[in-house]
Amino acid sequence: MNAGRVRRGAYVAVWMLLSGLCIVPAALAQTGSITGVVVDSETGETLIGATVTVPGTEMGITTDLDGRFQLGNMEPGTYELVFSYIGYHSKTVQGVEVSPGQVTEINLTLSPEAIGLGEVVVEAEAVRNAEAALLRERQKAAAVSDAISAELIGRSASSTAADALKKVTGATILDGKYINVRGLEGRYVNTQLNGAVLPSADPDRNSVPLDLFPSNLLDNIITTKTFTPDQPGSFTGGNINIGTRAFPDHSTLTFSTSLTYDSQIGFDDVLHASGGLEHIPDVVEGGIPSIASALTNKEAAERLDAASRAFNPGMVPVRQSAPVNQSYSVAYGNRFDVLGGRPLGIVASLSYDQDVTGHDTGTVGQYELTGPVSTNDLLSTEMNLTDVAGGWEELLGGLVNLSFRPHPKHELGVNLIYSRAEETFARMQSGQLPRNLIRGEIFETSVMQQIERELRTLQGRGEHVLFGNRNVRLEWNSTYTQTSQGEPDLRIFSSHRDTTGGETRYIIAPSLYTRPTRYFRDMSESSWSNDFSLAVPIGSATVKIGSSYMMKDRQFRERRFEYGQTTGYTGNPDGFFGNAGLVEGSLEAGAPYEFGNYIQEVTQRGNNYDAEQTVGAGFAMIDMPLFLSNLRFIGGLRAEYTDQFVLNANRNGRIEELDLLPSINLVYALTDNMNARLAYGRTLARPSFREFAPFNSYDFINSVQIIGNPELERTLVNNFDARWEWFMRTGEILAVSAFYKDFSNPIEQMLSPGAVNREITYQNAAEATVAGVEFEARKRLDVLASALSNFQIGGNLTLTHSEVSIDPAELTLIRGKNPDAPATRELQGQSPYVVNLDLGYAHPDAGTNVSVFYNVFGKRLDTVARAGTPDLYEQPRHTLDLVASQRVPFGVEIRVSVKNILGADYEVLQEYKDRTYYTYRYDMGRTISLGLKYTL
Repeated sequence: MNAGRVRRGAYVAVWMLLSGLCIVPAALAQTGSITGVVVDSETGETLIGATVTVPGTEMGITTDLDGRFQLGNMEPGTYELVFSYIGYHSKTVQGVEVSPGQVTEINLTLSPEAIGLGEVVVEAEAVRNAEAALLRERQKAAAVSDAISAELIGRSASSTAADALKKVTGATILDGKYINVRGLEGRYVNTQLNGAVLPSADPDRNSVPLDLFPSNLLDNIITTKTFTPDQPGSFTGGNINIGTRAFPDHSTLTFSTSLTYDSQIGFDDVLHASGGLEHIPDVVEGGIPSIASALTNKEAAERLDAASRAFNPGMVPVRQSAPVNQSYSVAYGNRFDVLGGRPLGIVASLSYDQDVTGHDTGTVGQYELTGPVSTNDLLSTEMNLTDVAGGWEELLGGLVNLSFRPHPKHELGVNLIYSRAEETFARMQSGQLPRNLIRGEIFETSVMQQIERELRTLQGRGEHVLFGNRNVRLEWNSTYTQTSQGEPDLRIFSSHRDTTGGETRYIIAPSLYTRPTRYFRDMSESSWSNDFSLAVPIGSATVKIGSSYMMKDRQFRERRFEYGQTTGYTGNPDGFFGNAGLVEGSLEAGAPYEFGNYIQEVTQRGNNYDAEQTVGAGFAMIDMPLFLSNLRFIGGLRAEYTDQFVLNANRNGRIEELDLLPSINLVYALTDNMNARLAYGRTLARPSFREFAPFNSYDFINSVQIIGNPELERTLVNNFDARWEWFMRTGEILAVSAFYKDFSNPIEQMLSPGAVNREITYQNAAEATVAGVEFEARKRLDVLASALSNFQIGGNLTLTHSEVSIDPAELTLIRGKNPDAPATRELQGQSPYVVNLDLGYAHPDAGTNVSVFYNVFGKRLDTVARAGTPDLYEQPRHTLDLVASQRVPFGVEIRVSVKNILGADYEVLQEYKDRTYYTYRYDMGRTISLGLKYTL
């Protein structure tokens, strides 16, 4: 990995951004502005074209297509504002204070004239709680949803979107980057960027790695949990929409940086991947002669010698001093009047993060049940190794967002997003391998992996209100995304040493484990999605129709090279792999020529594949009051056509289906701030390209072969939801939800029942169900005592139960060892419970914020074990985080965070007859971070 290239690119980009943006006109700091949103008091819909005036002046403006207004360049002082709209009672707001360089936000409602009210005069109350604004949107939303604002993201010190989503009700994060919602992950969770579907940058999953999105790029993250026809049909657990910043309310330039200490690393050296190759040597492209031909043919010997020497000898990790974990970001936002007063919004952001992790005291094991439960009191140990690992990651992210309103009722926008992550991973393991080494020899293995992931997105979008005040709304977006993942020079080296007989012998035994091997893998994927919708008010109802088209294609290539040997291994890997190619003087001596070790290409054509997926959809839905004015019906139908195929040298696969996906959402307003919801929707899940592609890859961590299945079918899911929600006061909520999901043909990962070796494949189970309840609460504590007015407490609890029918062939093998084994199991990644709690203190005037966050999840199925052997479960982790920030003079904010205060360990284990068998365990350590933020 060329880490220096990422770092240099970050520094250059920061310098360029600062050079162009650091000059902020001083005059702007001497004036202020007023901004806000005007909505209908009955429906909560924004009012487009409402008039906002300042009596006695010529200042005035109309609200745009989001109901938003902004009065800028106002002299400091106290103002009176008059809000009016045809068919609505006007409202006067007094005592609006404008301060130099500050933005005052006034959000208010206007009442229809039918209510019979006269003009209303109120005192101004500035609204600055972005989290409260999102709660108001949830109250009026058509579907059950959860949301996280930029405010909460900042308060929790989340560095990426993955960190932030840990706070969502029913959500957990797997491997630090993949989200699980309501016990469902991968193909059951859809991820969008500003409403456009994102492809995955991971070749082995159908999940978007959310650590690619630095938190300072985000405006909000909204997770929708019930289906409406205007959403993609390919979600069941949740549809996650990552929203980026658009129009800033005023000019801002922000710098932030942080340093983090990890107790698991301290100031010690960390295991690191020694210099690997960035690409396959050019000399290899002409082909590598076989060792048989090179022993007697001089030209072949020279070519094999050149190829073998072109691969550097670094095949084992090294210890290297770790830098302090650090992050830097700069963000600029401004709003300009161009072309005669038409607003142009600009948001630009750049961030760089460097993170080093590791552990020295981990353990890895494999255990099998080798006979019937009735006669076996212990699991047989297949592997028991100590584990040392180190991971180095650098993340560079940038965003440029341009928004232009040529007219208050028309908005155009362009988003450009770039994200690059470079990771290296190194691991060394040693210990017993009884399944292969029966005399107690010591097995040693090492892995070095480099991963380079990139995401590049160009998005054009538009919102238009047509036909005067009828508020016919047209929305469209077109998004082109490229993602890639490269794994240059993945290196695996295994050997063992035998100390029997009093003398140590070092051995490389290809008959017992993999030869020393180097992989070069590349995955590239591109997608183009287009969405169009038209919402037409008809009386008290709104009819919405639209269509979408998404096409994506992937190319995956893998080349594999193995070392052969004609000389013995003496325990010195550097010397052994440095002795590559012809032995010195061998050519002069004549044939047969002598070689130390040598490279041979063993690439399998079946391990490469091409895949495409085309999804076309059309929908129609209506949002209307039903029978009673406070009962709202949102329903309709989505038709979705899927054409997905994979081309492989072994077998091809194809899914071609037209699915009708109905949806009904009922929202009953029990009071002005309390809703009851019922929802039904049919959704689907498609297999990932990796699951669908029939090629064989080796998982060196779990010592298992993974084989895709081109016979997979898509999954259909019937979803039932109910929720009661009470939005008590600004920023407060109490909600209770229940859900039930019925799966037809769910896709499951399983160990091949009839395979001699450990092989994982994918199959459609007959059926599965998931049922659960969710509880959510957020409350300010001033109700207990006025001294607690700055305190807020919140939390959520999810209880879930799932069942998957075990494949009959697998069940037969399981019951051969355990006749009483059940015919069902949990969904993989499913936790029976998830708890999130937080307590926050915020003093806006003093600029003080302190928050404590607690999270725990119940044990969840990690891997389905070989037939009859107990499954592997990831154990609960109790995590406690503390985040505090303080604003100080000159625009500086100091932030301190302490994470994993309780020192939770990562544990995956099996349980059998009151005994515990650890299959993976290590100390996750604690982190302490100190950060500074400076705002101009």
